[in-house]
Amino acid sequence: MTFVGLIGLLISIAGFRFARVFDGRSRMVMFVTLLLAHIGASTAYYFYAQEFGGDVALYYYDQLGIYGRGTGLSTVFIVNLVQFLKEYFGGSFFDYFLLFQAMGFWGLLFVLRTFDDIHEEMGQPIFSRVYLLLFLPGLHVWTSAIGKDAPIFLGVAMCTWAAFRLPRRYLAFAAGLTIALLVRPHIALIALIALSMTVAFSRGTSLLT
Repeated sequence: MTFVGLIGLLISIAGFRFARVFDGRSRMVMFVTLLLAHIGASTAYYFYAQEFGGDVALYYYDQLGIYGRGTGLSTVFIVNLVQFLKEYFGGSFFDYFLLFQAMGFWGLLFVLRTFDDIHEEMGQPIFSRVYLLLFLPGLHVWTSAIGKDAPIFLGVAMCTWAAFRLPRRYLAFAAGLTIALLVRPHIALIALIALSMTVAFSRGTSLLT
């Protein structure tokens, strides 16, 4: 592991305050368990890719020679991003797994905070069995590797969390929408349509919003 992988780990760990780990022992345990599960999934995916290959190799090794041929969204954007970082910072195949898993892990944290908002709106305690959904294997496997899944999950999770307090979190919504646009443009369009419908049918929303 090099500097790049270490940055990925530090970005993940830096989420402890956003996850409100100081609200109680259960929050701390959940944060640490989620982090270990996600890093574990990333490591397992790395060994799987070493043996069987997959799309992750395309992004890291640029087998199609996409880098330097112009700009684009979706797959082209991810290839250009990874190759740019490799050119200037280096880093091994595993390092970029750790870097991308940080995006997926922060996506999990935004879902966690969305659960908090829902519980607060309903007047329920800020912890229940619903939080166990964060440990669904699919949420960890597909968001722990190099590719489009980790950033699109982060973008959608940011938009969902921001939508609960949109006037105060509009910058987070814009950032999430931008990430979604770069990785999956049609998902960004769906998010905008959903938000527009929410505003249209909400009585308490101001015209400016």
